[in-house]
Amino acid sequence: MRHRVARNIFIFCTVLFLIFTNNVSSKPVDIHMIIGYVYYEGNTVVDVNLTILNENKGEKIYKKTDKYGFYSFNTGSFHGPGWDVGDKLKILANGTVNDVELQATATIIINEAPYQWLNITLSSRFTLNFSYFPQNPTDLDEISFFANLSENIVSWEWQFGDGSISHEKNPKHRYSDDGNYLVNLTVKDNEGFSYRVTRSIYVSNVLPYVNFSWNPSKPTINDYIQFMDNSSDEDGYIVNYTWQFGDGNISYEKNPVHKYSKNGIYNVILTVVDDDLEKKSISNLVEIVNWPPVAIFHYSINNLTLEVDATSSYDLDGKIVKYEWRWDEKDVWHSGEKIEKYKYKKEGNYTIYLRVLDDDGSSNTTHTNIYVKKGTSNVAPKADFIFKPSLPTDIDYIQFMDNSSDEDGYIVNYTWQFGDGNISYEKNPVHKYSKNGVYNAELCVRDNKNATSLIKKPVVILNVLPHVNFSWNPSKPTINDYIQFMDNSSDEDGYIVNYTWQFGDGNISYEKNPVHKYSKQGVYKVQLTIMDDDGFIKEKSFMIKISEKKETPSFQLVLVIIALILVYLLRRL
Repeated sequence: MRHRVARNIFIFCTVLFLIFTNNVSSKPVDIHMIIGYVYYEGNTVVDVNLTILNENKGEKIYKKTDKYGFYSFNTGSFHGPGWDVGDKLKILANGTVNDVELQATATIIINEAPYQWLNITLSSRFTLNFSYFPQNPTDLDEISFFANLSENIVSWEWQFGDGSISHEKNPKHRYSDDGNYLVNLTVKDNEGFSYRVTRSIYVSNVLPYVNFSWNPSKPTINDYIQFMDNSSDEDGYIVNYTWQFGDGNISYEKNPVHKYSKNGIYNVILTVVDDDLEKKSISNLVEIVNWPPVAIFHYSINNLTLEVDATSSYDLDGKIVKYEWRWDEKDVWHSGEKIEKYKYKKEGNYTIYLRVLDDDGSSNTTHTNIYVKKGTSNVAPKADFIFKPSLPTDIDYIQFMDNSSDEDGYIVNYTWQFGDGNISYEKNPVHKYSKNGVYNAELCVRDNKNATSLIKKPVVILNVLPHVNFSWNPSKPTINDYIQFMDNSSDEDGYIVNYTWQFGDGNISYEKNPVHKYSKQGVYKVQLTIMDDDGFIKEKSFMIKISEKKETPSFQLVLVIIALILVYLLRRL
């Protein structure tokens, strides 16, 4: 971009007089012309405006140079304003050369000669300029401007390129948005000359601040993790969110929910984009802790021989790598296989223990009591169950259904422990959990020969996300209207603990039903973000249009209009 450099100028006037008489009288002359050329750096200047002031009479005439830089004007009584010999004329020349505004003055006294020749030469005297601080401003900075001229300057006018104007010598100004702005400074000296300079200033955007958190802080593979954005943008708002969870999955929600299928450490990256399309990212390591294995076994007894089967044991996020058995509470641990046999030496009551170890080093232990007697046999029942729905929430009633069996008898007792402190002895109970989370539901069955079997299964109870919505009144607001925003959100399985309103103009409120006023017309994105008592977040946004306030006629004007109508009607009668 070209920068205009305004120059203060001084005058070098060459006056070549064709003097036909040396006597100056006060009588009017009949014919008198002043002619000449306007020069700048040795060349004639065209399109120069001339203002000729008669200082004796206070009268002005205006002229302009022709296409050769020549000018002339008539002062005689027959063809001009009737100026007199001895009158002092002051000529002000204004012209532009190479986008630089130049000015000069010259004076001449009318004599009796029919012609007087006056050449006006424009030359640079000094350069107008300005500086500003900080040199790399943002749209949050208050910028200080400094003009380099002060001597003999009587007025300053700053045009900042955004519609704002200041008449201070060294003003301060803040831009509401980033971008390139043309700043124009015009000064006027004590002789009435004006000088101007224009410079381009770049105001940069402030990068957004990006951060996030998650809940629970130490999740497992069975957890639905709530990721919560904590980002902000000081000079605008965030328009895009991109989450990379480190397992190949991506989300563009502000506060997504994600579940990992394997334990491990994942690099989660959040990238935000603000309304000026500036990007910023942050990454955090999220550790998905190991879910321990579950030890389950079944048994059968034939005389004094015990056979155990641990094939029902499982590990949700890996595999079981080791099985260990104790055949009595006084025994030591023996490394073995899924299926083992052991022969007791005598009849009696014994406690069998199973310990399983998974590939992440976690273990789980279970046990059961048995009675061994010669000449008898019993195959223990196999406990099992299913439940529906398979992904329940904390407002669902879950149907638990027994799926156990006993190949040499029948089951006489069912004991359900749901993992939340509640117990049932029904065969197929219905249960409702009051809170989301992961629960170990356990079923223990006993057959007609007092043999027992136990099974545990994890039940993942999901949170019901809150419903978010809002409205506002008036529905078509104008500038400076006090707008009532009304929350219409709800949470089926709890309550809302936090409200965050972003009005799109940089203002934020944490009230449930705030009142807000806009000072400028435009379209604003209003976003409401809510958090429920389980730490889950949801948001919704609407675009709201703020119009200019329509002027309504004053009461006095209405009365005048009514009076005029009445006068008109009376005249027609």
